[in-house]
Amino acid sequence: MQASSSQEQTIRRSLTGQIQMGFYDSAPFPSVQEVAQRYGVSYCPAQRALKEMEKRGLIRLARGKETIILARPYEDYLQSSSFSQRAGALSEILMTLRLLSPSITIQGIWRLKGASIDLDPDAPAGKRLYLIFDELLRALGNRALLNLYYDLGAFIESSFLNIFYAQLAPGAADALLSRAVDDLARACADPLSADRRAVYRDLVAQSDRFSAPLLEYLAPFADRETQTFHWKPRKGRTRYSHNIAIDLICKIHQGTFPPGSFLPPIDSLAETYHVSSITMRRTLELLSRSGVTYTHNGVGTQVLSTEDTDAFEQIKSLGGEEDLLLFLEALQLLTITGESVILNTFPHFEKQDFANVQAALSLPGERASMIAVFSACMQAVVHHAPLAAVREIYEKITLLLLPGGLLRMQETGREPFPDWPRKAAKMQEQLHQKNAAGFAASFCRLCEENFSTTKAQLVSLGIARAKDVADITPI
Repeated sequence: MQASSSQEQTIRRSLTGQIQMGFYDSAPFPSVQEVAQRYGVSYCPAQRALKEMEKRGLIRLARGKETIILARPYEDYLQSSSFSQRAGALSEILMTLRLLSPSITIQGIWRLKGASIDLDPDAPAGKRLYLIFDELLRALGNRALLNLYYDLGAFIESSFLNIFYAQLAPGAADALLSRAVDDLARACADPLSADRRAVYRDLVAQSDRFSAPLLEYLAPFADRETQTFHWKPRKGRTRYSHNIAIDLICKIHQGTFPPGSFLPPIDSLAETYHVSSITMRRTLELLSRSGVTYTHNGVGTQVLSTEDTDAFEQIKSLGGEEDLLLFLEALQLLTITGESVILNTFPHFEKQDFANVQAALSLPGERASMIAVFSACMQAVVHHAPLAAVREIYEKITLLLLPGGLLRMQETGREPFPDWPRKAAKMQEQLHQKNAAGFAASFCRLCEENFSTTKAQLVSLGIARAKDVADITPI
Protein backbone atom coordinates (compact mmCIF):
# COMPACT_ATOMS: atom_id res chain seq x y z
CA MET A 1 0.00 0.00 0.00
CA GLN A 2 1.33 3.42 -0.86
CA ALA A 3 1.82 5.98 1.85
CA SER A 4 -0.70 8.47 0.53
CA SER A 5 -3.59 6.02 0.26
CA SER A 6 -3.21 4.88 3.86
CA GLN A 7 -2.88 8.45 5.11
CA GLU A 8 -5.89 9.54 3.10
CA GLN A 9 -8.01 6.71 4.44
CA THR A 10 -7.13 7.56 8.05
CA ILE A 11 -7.93 11.26 7.53
CA ARG A 12 -11.14 10.60 5.61
CA ARG A 13 -12.51 8.09 8.11
CA SER A 14 -11.57 10.28 11.07
CA LEU A 15 -13.17 13.44 9.67
CA THR A 16 -16.23 11.50 8.48
CA GLY A 17 -16.73 10.22 12.03
CA GLN A 18 -16.45 13.77 13.38
CA ILE A 19 -19.12 14.98 10.93
CA GLN A 20 -21.35 12.12 12.03
CA MET A 21 -20.88 13.16 15.67
CA GLY A 22 -21.92 16.73 14.86
CA PHE A 23 -18.58 18.36 15.64
CA TYR A 24 -19.00 20.89 12.81
CA ASP A 25 -22.71 21.62 13.13
CA SER A 26 -21.91 25.03 14.60
CA ALA A 27 -18.20 25.33 13.82
CA PRO A 28 -16.22 25.76 10.57
CA PHE A 29 -14.83 22.66 8.91
CA PRO A 30 -10.99 22.68 8.92
CA SER A 31 -9.10 23.86 5.84
CA VAL A 32 -6.73 21.60 3.93
CA GLN A 33 -3.77 23.22 5.69
CA GLU A 34 -5.38 22.67 9.11
CA VAL A 35 -6.14 19.05 8.28
CA ALA A 36 -2.55 18.46 7.13
CA GLN A 37 -1.17 20.00 10.33
CA ARG A 38 -3.56 18.10 12.61
CA TYR A 39 -2.78 14.70 11.08
CA GLY A 40 0.92 15.32 10.55
CA VAL A 41 0.87 14.85 6.76
CA SER A 42 1.77 16.93 3.73
CA TYR A 43 -0.75 19.03 1.82
CA CYS A 44 -1.42 16.49 -0.96
CA PRO A 45 -2.80 13.53 1.05
CA ALA A 46 -4.92 15.96 3.10
CA GLN A 47 -6.33 17.46 -0.07
CA ARG A 48 -7.00 14.04 -1.62
CA ALA A 49 -8.83 12.93 1.53
CA LEU A 50 -11.13 15.97 1.34
CA LYS A 51 -11.65 15.43 -2.40
CA GLU A 52 -12.76 11.86 -1.68
CA MET A 53 -15.20 13.15 0.95
CA GLU A 54 -16.55 15.58 -1.64
CA LYS A 55 -17.05 12.72 -4.14
CA ARG A 56 -19.09 10.91 -1.50
CA GLY A 57 -21.38 13.90 -1.14
CA LEU A 58 -20.34 14.79 2.40
CA ILE A 59 -18.75 18.20 1.83
CA ARG A 60 -18.40 20.89 -0.85
CA LEU A 61 -14.96 22.38 -1.42
CA ALA A 62 -14.45 25.86 -2.86
CA ARG A 63 -11.08 27.54 -3.38
CA GLY A 64 -10.64 30.42 -0.96
CA LYS A 65 -13.97 29.75 0.74
CA GLU A 66 -15.17 27.81 3.74
CA THR A 67 -15.91 24.12 3.18
CA ILE A 68 -19.64 23.35 3.35
CA ILE A 69 -20.93 20.18 5.03
CA LEU A 70 -23.67 18.73 2.85
CA ALA A 71 -24.74 15.66 4.80
CA ARG A 72 -23.89 13.27 7.56
CA PRO A 73 -22.71 9.86 6.39
CA TYR A 74 -25.63 8.04 8.08
CA GLU A 75 -29.16 8.96 9.04
CA ASP A 76 -28.82 6.72 12.11
CA TYR A 77 -25.39 5.22 12.57
CA LEU A 78 -26.57 2.51 14.96
CA GLN A 79 -28.84 1.18 12.19
CA SER A 80 -26.15 1.33 9.51
CA SER A 81 -24.35 -1.58 7.87
CA SER A 82 -21.03 -0.14 9.05
CA PHE A 83 -22.08 -0.45 12.70
CA SER A 84 -23.56 -3.90 12.10
CA GLN A 85 -20.30 -5.16 10.57
CA ARG A 86 -18.17 -3.93 13.50
CA ALA A 87 -20.53 -4.24 16.48
CA GLY A 88 -19.14 -7.61 17.55
CA ALA A 89 -15.65 -6.12 18.06
CA LEU A 90 -16.68 -2.89 19.80
CA SER A 91 -16.96 -4.35 23.31
CA GLU A 92 -13.36 -5.52 23.10
CA ILE A 93 -12.25 -2.17 21.68
CA LEU A 94 -14.00 -0.43 24.57
CA MET A 95 -12.34 -2.69 27.16
CA THR A 96 -8.98 -2.08 25.47
CA LEU A 97 -9.48 1.68 25.76
CA ARG A 98 -10.52 1.27 29.39
CA LEU A 99 -7.27 -0.65 29.99
CA LEU A 100 -4.90 1.74 28.17
CA SER A 101 -6.40 5.24 28.29
CA PRO A 102 -6.10 6.09 32.01
CA SER A 103 -2.33 5.52 31.92
CA ILE A 104 -1.98 7.53 28.71
CA THR A 105 -4.23 10.33 29.97
CA ILE A 106 -2.37 10.88 33.23
CA GLN A 107 0.96 11.11 31.38
CA GLY A 108 -0.56 13.80 29.17
CA ILE A 109 -1.86 15.66 32.22
CA TRP A 110 1.57 15.73 33.86
CA ARG A 111 3.24 16.70 30.60
CA LEU A 112 1.07 19.82 30.25
CA LYS A 113 2.19 21.00 33.72
CA GLY A 114 -0.38 23.63 34.57
CA ALA A 115 -1.45 24.57 31.03
CA SER A 116 -4.92 25.99 30.50
CA ILE A 117 -6.75 24.30 27.63
CA ASP A 118 -8.94 26.69 25.63
CA LEU A 119 -12.26 25.04 24.74
CA ASP A 120 -15.39 26.62 23.27
CA PRO A 121 -17.94 26.38 26.11
CA ASP A 122 -20.77 26.36 23.56
CA ALA A 123 -19.39 23.34 21.69
CA PRO A 124 -21.13 19.98 22.26
CA ALA A 125 -19.83 18.17 25.33
CA GLY A 126 -18.71 15.21 23.22
CA LYS A 127 -16.60 17.46 21.01
CA ARG A 128 -15.01 19.21 24.00
CA LEU A 129 -14.09 15.83 25.51
CA TYR A 130 -12.63 14.69 22.18
CA LEU A 131 -10.54 17.87 21.86
CA ILE A 132 -9.16 17.81 25.39
CA PHE A 133 -8.15 14.16 25.04
CA ASP A 134 -6.53 14.96 21.67
CA GLU A 135 -4.55 17.71 23.42
CA LEU A 136 -3.37 15.24 26.07
CA LEU A 137 -2.25 12.80 23.38
CA ARG A 138 -0.35 15.49 21.50
CA ALA A 139 1.42 16.56 24.69
CA LEU A 140 3.26 13.20 24.66
CA GLY A 141 4.99 13.98 21.35
CA ASN A 142 4.26 10.49 20.03
CA ARG A 143 3.07 10.26 16.42
CA ALA A 144 2.65 6.48 16.61
CA LEU A 145 0.31 6.92 19.58
CA LEU A 146 -1.71 9.56 17.72
CA ASN A 147 -1.99 7.20 14.74
CA LEU A 148 -3.21 4.45 17.07
CA TYR A 149 -6.05 6.59 18.38
CA TYR A 150 -6.90 7.88 14.90
CA ASP A 151 -7.15 4.28 13.67
CA LEU A 152 -9.23 3.30 16.71
CA GLY A 153 -11.47 6.31 16.17
CA ALA A 154 -11.90 5.48 12.50
CA PHE A 155 -12.96 1.94 13.43
CA ILE A 156 -15.35 3.11 16.17
CA GLU A 157 -16.73 6.01 14.08
CA SER A 158 -19.60 7.63 16.03
CA SER A 159 -20.85 4.43 17.67
CA PHE A 160 -19.81 5.14 21.27
CA LEU A 161 -21.25 8.66 21.33
CA ASN A 162 -24.45 7.51 19.63
CA ILE A 163 -24.85 4.63 22.11
CA PHE A 164 -24.15 6.97 25.00
CA TYR A 165 -27.02 9.24 24.03
CA ALA A 166 -29.27 6.29 23.18
CA GLN A 167 -28.74 4.70 26.60
CA LEU A 168 -28.92 7.85 28.74
CA ALA A 169 -31.33 10.73 28.82
CA PRO A 170 -29.88 13.69 26.84
CA GLY A 171 -29.47 15.78 29.99
CA ALA A 172 -27.73 12.96 31.85
CA ALA A 173 -25.42 12.20 28.93
CA ASP A 174 -24.41 15.84 28.53
CA ALA A 175 -23.88 16.20 32.28
CA LEU A 176 -21.58 13.15 32.44
CA LEU A 177 -19.57 14.28 29.42
CA SER A 178 -19.27 17.85 30.74
CA ARG A 179 -18.15 16.58 34.13
CA ALA A 180 -15.39 14.57 32.47
CA VAL A 181 -14.24 17.66 30.52
CA ASP A 182 -14.19 19.79 33.69
CA ASP A 183 -12.31 17.14 35.66
CA LEU A 184 -9.64 16.80 32.96
CA ALA A 185 -9.28 20.56 32.51
CA ARG A 186 -8.92 21.03 36.27
CA ALA A 187 -6.30 18.27 36.50
CA CYS A 188 -4.33 19.80 33.61
CA ALA A 189 -4.45 23.28 35.14
CA ASP A 190 -2.83 22.19 38.40
CA PRO A 191 -1.38 18.67 38.14
CA LEU A 192 1.62 19.17 40.39
CA SER A 193 -0.37 19.65 43.58
CA ALA A 194 -2.45 16.50 43.06
CA ASP A 195 -1.76 12.99 44.30
CA ARG A 196 -0.81 11.04 41.17
CA ARG A 197 -2.29 7.75 42.31
CA ALA A 198 -5.51 9.51 43.32
CA VAL A 199 -5.76 11.17 39.90
CA TYR A 200 -5.13 7.81 38.23
CA ARG A 201 -7.86 6.14 40.32
CA ASP A 202 -10.26 8.96 39.35
CA LEU A 203 -9.45 8.38 35.67
CA VAL A 204 -10.13 4.65 36.02
CA ALA A 205 -13.44 5.38 37.77
CA GLN A 206 -14.36 7.86 35.03
CA SER A 207 -13.56 5.26 32.39
CA ASP A 208 -15.77 2.73 34.18
CA ARG A 209 -18.68 5.21 34.28
CA PHE A 210 -18.44 5.70 30.53
CA SER A 211 -18.04 2.01 29.80
CA ALA A 212 -21.08 0.72 31.72
CA PRO A 213 -23.89 1.96 29.41
CA LEU A 214 -21.85 1.13 26.31
CA LEU A 215 -21.15 -2.45 27.39
CA GLU A 216 -24.81 -2.95 28.26
CA TYR A 217 -25.87 -1.86 24.76
CA LEU A 218 -23.18 -3.92 23.00
CA ALA A 219 -23.72 -7.15 24.96
CA PRO A 220 -26.22 -8.67 22.45
CA PHE A 221 -23.68 -8.21 19.62
CA ALA A 222 -20.83 -10.08 21.35
CA ASP A 223 -21.19 -13.33 19.38
CA ARG A 224 -21.81 -11.69 16.02
CA GLU A 225 -19.35 -12.27 13.18
CA THR A 226 -17.41 -9.04 12.90
CA GLN A 227 -14.71 -7.00 11.27
CA THR A 228 -11.52 -6.86 13.29
CA PHE A 229 -9.42 -3.86 14.22
CA HIS A 230 -6.01 -3.44 12.58
CA TRP A 231 -3.50 -0.78 13.53
CA LYS A 232 -1.18 0.62 10.85
CA PRO A 233 1.39 2.70 12.76
CA ARG A 234 3.42 3.28 9.62
CA LYS A 235 1.22 4.95 7.04
CA GLY A 236 2.75 3.57 3.91
CA ARG A 237 5.17 0.93 2.71
CA THR A 238 6.70 -0.87 5.64
CA ARG A 239 10.27 -2.10 5.81
CA TYR A 240 9.79 -4.86 8.31
CA SER A 241 12.28 -7.09 6.49
CA HIS A 242 14.97 -4.44 7.05
CA ASN A 243 14.10 -4.08 10.72
CA ILE A 244 14.07 -7.85 11.29
CA ALA A 245 17.46 -8.08 9.58
CA ILE A 246 18.83 -5.53 12.06
CA ASP A 247 17.50 -7.56 14.98
CA LEU A 248 18.85 -10.86 13.64
CA ILE A 249 22.33 -9.52 13.01
CA CYS A 250 22.43 -8.27 16.61
CA LYS A 251 21.52 -11.76 17.81
CA ILE A 252 24.15 -13.29 15.55
CA HIS A 253 26.79 -10.88 16.84
CA GLN A 254 25.83 -11.61 20.46
CA GLY A 255 26.02 -15.37 19.99
CA THR A 256 22.35 -16.32 19.99
CA PHE A 257 23.00 -17.74 16.51
CA PRO A 258 26.77 -18.35 16.38
CA PRO A 259 28.73 -18.78 13.12
CA GLY A 260 28.14 -22.21 11.59
CA SER A 261 24.71 -22.62 13.18
CA PHE A 262 21.43 -22.52 11.26
CA LEU A 263 18.68 -19.99 11.78
CA PRO A 264 15.23 -21.37 12.72
CA PRO A 265 12.95 -22.32 9.80
CA ILE A 266 11.18 -19.51 7.93
CA ASP A 267 7.74 -20.32 9.36
CA SER A 268 9.13 -20.30 12.90
CA LEU A 269 10.86 -16.95 12.37
CA ALA A 270 7.70 -15.52 10.79
CA GLU A 271 5.70 -16.50 13.86
CA THR A 272 8.31 -15.02 16.20
CA TYR A 273 8.31 -11.67 14.39
CA HIS A 274 4.56 -11.70 13.59
CA VAL A 275 5.05 -11.25 9.84
CA SER A 276 4.27 -13.27 6.73
CA SER A 277 6.55 -15.97 5.34
CA ILE A 278 7.12 -13.73 2.29
CA THR A 279 8.48 -10.94 4.51
CA MET A 280 10.72 -13.45 6.25
CA ARG A 281 12.09 -14.74 2.93
CA ARG A 282 12.94 -11.15 1.95
CA THR A 283 14.74 -10.75 5.26
CA LEU A 284 16.87 -13.85 4.69
CA GLU A 285 17.65 -12.74 1.13
CA LEU A 286 18.82 -9.42 2.55
CA LEU A 287 21.09 -11.13 5.07
CA SER A 288 22.46 -13.39 2.36
CA ARG A 289 23.24 -10.46 0.03
CA SER A 290 25.03 -8.74 2.91
CA GLY A 291 27.22 -11.79 3.48
CA VAL A 292 25.86 -12.49 6.94
CA THR A 293 24.22 -15.83 6.06
CA TYR A 294 24.18 -18.43 3.30
CA THR A 295 21.09 -20.39 2.30
CA HIS A 296 21.59 -24.07 1.44
CA ASN A 297 18.72 -25.25 -0.72
CA GLY A 298 16.70 -27.88 1.09
CA VAL A 299 18.82 -27.53 4.23
CA GLY A 300 18.37 -24.07 5.73
CA THR A 301 20.04 -20.70 6.32
CA GLN A 302 23.50 -20.94 7.84
CA VAL A 303 25.17 -18.14 9.80
CA LEU A 304 28.58 -17.04 8.49
CA SER A 305 31.30 -15.15 10.36
CA THR A 306 30.31 -11.75 11.73
CA GLU A 307 33.83 -10.35 11.52
CA ASP A 308 33.06 -8.68 8.17
CA THR A 309 32.46 -5.05 9.21
CA ASP A 310 31.21 -4.22 5.70
CA ALA A 311 28.20 -6.44 6.37
CA PHE A 312 27.51 -4.55 9.57
CA GLU A 313 27.66 -1.24 7.74
CA GLN A 314 25.29 -2.49 5.03
CA ILE A 315 22.71 -3.52 7.63
CA LYS A 316 23.17 -0.34 9.66
CA SER A 317 22.54 1.74 6.53
CA LEU A 318 19.05 0.23 6.28
CA GLY A 319 17.90 2.14 9.33
CA GLY A 320 17.47 5.86 9.63
CA GLU A 321 16.34 8.64 11.91
CA GLU A 322 12.64 7.94 11.28
CA ASP A 323 13.05 4.30 12.26
CA LEU A 324 14.80 5.25 15.48
CA LEU A 325 12.14 7.84 16.33
CA LEU A 326 9.42 5.25 15.79
CA PHE A 327 11.40 2.90 18.01
CA LEU A 328 11.51 5.54 20.76
CA GLU A 329 7.78 6.24 20.38
CA ALA A 330 6.99 2.52 20.62
CA LEU A 331 9.17 2.26 23.72
CA GLN A 332 7.31 5.21 25.27
CA LEU A 333 3.95 3.59 24.51
CA LEU A 334 5.15 0.30 26.00
CA THR A 335 6.41 2.12 29.10
CA ILE A 336 3.11 3.95 29.61
CA THR A 337 0.82 0.95 29.10
CA GLY A 338 3.07 -1.97 30.07
CA GLU A 339 2.08 -2.28 33.71
CA SER A 340 -1.68 -2.43 33.06
CA VAL A 341 -1.26 -4.76 30.06
CA ILE A 342 1.07 -7.21 31.85
CA LEU A 343 -1.24 -7.19 34.89
CA ASN A 344 -4.20 -7.96 32.60
CA THR A 345 -2.34 -10.70 30.71
CA PHE A 346 -0.43 -12.37 33.57
CA PRO A 347 -3.33 -14.66 34.60
CA HIS A 348 -3.36 -15.96 31.00
CA PHE A 349 0.38 -16.76 30.84
CA GLU A 350 0.93 -20.39 29.95
CA LYS A 351 3.57 -22.66 31.47
CA GLN A 352 5.87 -22.02 28.51
CA ASP A 353 5.56 -18.24 28.96
CA PHE A 354 6.74 -18.50 32.57
CA ALA A 355 9.58 -20.77 31.46
CA ASN A 356 10.63 -18.31 28.72
CA VAL A 357 10.72 -15.35 31.11
CA GLN A 358 12.60 -17.34 33.76
CA ALA A 359 15.14 -18.48 31.14
CA ALA A 360 15.59 -14.86 30.01
CA LEU A 361 16.15 -13.74 33.61
CA SER A 362 18.82 -16.44 34.01
CA LEU A 363 20.98 -15.49 31.02
CA PRO A 364 24.61 -14.76 32.00
CA GLY A 365 24.94 -11.41 30.18
CA GLU A 366 23.13 -8.62 32.07
CA ARG A 367 22.24 -6.53 29.01
CA ALA A 368 21.27 -9.61 27.00
CA SER A 369 19.14 -10.87 29.90
CA MET A 370 17.25 -7.58 30.22
CA ILE A 371 16.48 -7.45 26.49
CA ALA A 372 15.41 -11.11 26.49
CA VAL A 373 12.98 -10.40 29.35
CA PHE A 374 11.34 -7.67 27.26
CA SER A 375 11.07 -10.04 24.30
CA ALA A 376 9.61 -12.91 26.34
CA CYS A 377 7.00 -10.66 27.99
CA MET A 378 6.01 -9.08 24.65
CA GLN A 379 5.60 -12.52 23.07
CA ALA A 380 3.40 -13.61 25.98
CA VAL A 381 1.15 -10.58 25.51
CA VAL A 382 0.93 -10.99 21.73
CA HIS A 383 -0.08 -14.63 22.08
CA HIS A 384 -2.20 -14.65 25.23
CA ALA A 385 -3.62 -11.21 26.08
CA PRO A 386 -7.38 -11.73 26.56
CA LEU A 387 -8.27 -8.72 24.37
CA ALA A 388 -7.71 -9.07 20.63
CA ALA A 389 -7.06 -5.34 20.16
CA VAL A 390 -4.31 -5.47 22.81
CA ARG A 391 -2.70 -8.39 20.97
CA GLU A 392 -2.87 -6.39 17.74
CA ILE A 393 -1.37 -3.25 19.32
CA TYR A 394 1.45 -5.12 21.05
CA GLU A 395 2.23 -7.08 17.89
CA LYS A 396 2.82 -3.78 16.11
CA ILE A 397 4.82 -2.38 19.05
CA THR A 398 7.06 -5.47 18.81
CA LEU A 399 7.76 -4.67 15.15
CA LEU A 400 8.35 -0.98 15.83
CA LEU A 401 10.93 -1.89 18.50
CA LEU A 402 13.11 -3.83 16.05
CA PRO A 403 15.09 -0.80 14.73
CA GLY A 404 16.42 -0.39 18.27
CA GLY A 405 18.89 -3.06 17.26
CA LEU A 406 20.81 -0.28 15.50
CA LEU A 407 21.80 0.95 18.95
CA ARG A 408 23.01 -2.54 19.92
CA MET A 409 24.97 -3.41 16.79
CA GLN A 410 28.35 -3.56 18.53
CA GLU A 411 27.14 -4.82 21.91
CA THR A 412 28.08 -8.27 23.10
CA GLY A 413 25.15 -8.59 25.51
CA ARG A 414 27.54 -8.88 28.45
CA GLU A 415 27.39 -5.15 29.19
CA PRO A 416 26.21 -4.33 32.75
CA PHE A 417 22.70 -3.15 33.48
CA PRO A 418 22.19 -1.15 36.72
CA ASP A 419 21.48 -3.41 39.70
CA TRP A 420 20.43 -6.24 37.38
CA PRO A 421 21.18 -9.24 39.67
CA ARG A 422 18.86 -7.86 42.36
CA LYS A 423 16.15 -6.89 39.85
CA ALA A 424 16.31 -10.26 38.11
CA ALA A 425 16.12 -12.15 41.42
CA LYS A 426 13.10 -10.06 42.47
CA MET A 427 11.29 -10.80 39.18
CA GLN A 428 12.13 -14.51 39.49
CA GLU A 429 10.55 -14.52 42.96
CA GLN A 430 7.47 -12.67 41.67
CA LEU A 431 7.05 -15.26 38.92
CA HIS A 432 7.46 -18.10 41.43
CA GLN A 433 4.81 -16.58 43.70
CA LYS A 434 2.52 -15.76 40.73
CA ASN A 435 2.57 -12.16 41.98
CA ALA A 436 0.96 -10.46 38.99
CA ALA A 437 0.88 -6.93 40.44
CA GLY A 438 4.49 -7.11 41.59
CA PHE A 439 5.76 -8.53 38.30
CA ALA A 440 3.82 -5.96 36.26
CA ALA A 441 5.27 -3.14 38.39
CA SER A 442 8.81 -4.51 37.99
CA PHE A 443 8.33 -4.76 34.22
CA CYS A 444 7.13 -1.14 34.17
CA ARG A 445 10.19 0.06 36.10
CA LEU A 446 12.45 -1.72 33.58
CA CYS A 447 10.59 0.00 30.74
CA GLU A 448 10.97 3.41 32.40
CA GLU A 449 14.71 2.96 32.88
CA ASN A 450 15.23 1.66 29.35
CA PHE A 451 13.16 4.48 27.82
CA SER A 452 15.05 7.15 29.75
CA THR A 453 18.50 5.88 28.73
CA THR A 454 17.42 5.30 25.12
CA LYS A 455 16.02 8.81 24.75
CA ALA A 456 19.24 10.29 26.14
CA GLN A 457 21.25 8.14 23.72
CA LEU A 458 19.24 9.29 20.69
CA VAL A 459 19.51 12.94 21.73
CA SER A 460 23.29 12.52 22.10
CA LEU A 461 23.40 11.07 18.56
CA GLY A 462 21.93 14.32 17.26
CA ILE A 463 18.37 13.15 16.65
CA ALA A 464 16.80 16.41 17.76
CA ARG A 465 13.18 15.28 17.47
CA ALA A 466 13.82 12.69 20.17
CA LYS A 467 13.55 15.57 22.64
CA ASP A 468 9.89 16.01 21.65
CA VAL A 469 8.98 12.52 22.87
CA ALA A 470 7.81 13.21 26.42
CA ASP A 471 9.55 11.87 29.50
CA ILE A 472 7.60 9.42 31.65
CA THR A 473 6.28 10.48 35.07
CA PRO A 474 6.19 7.47 37.45
CA ILE A 475 2.73 6.98 38.93
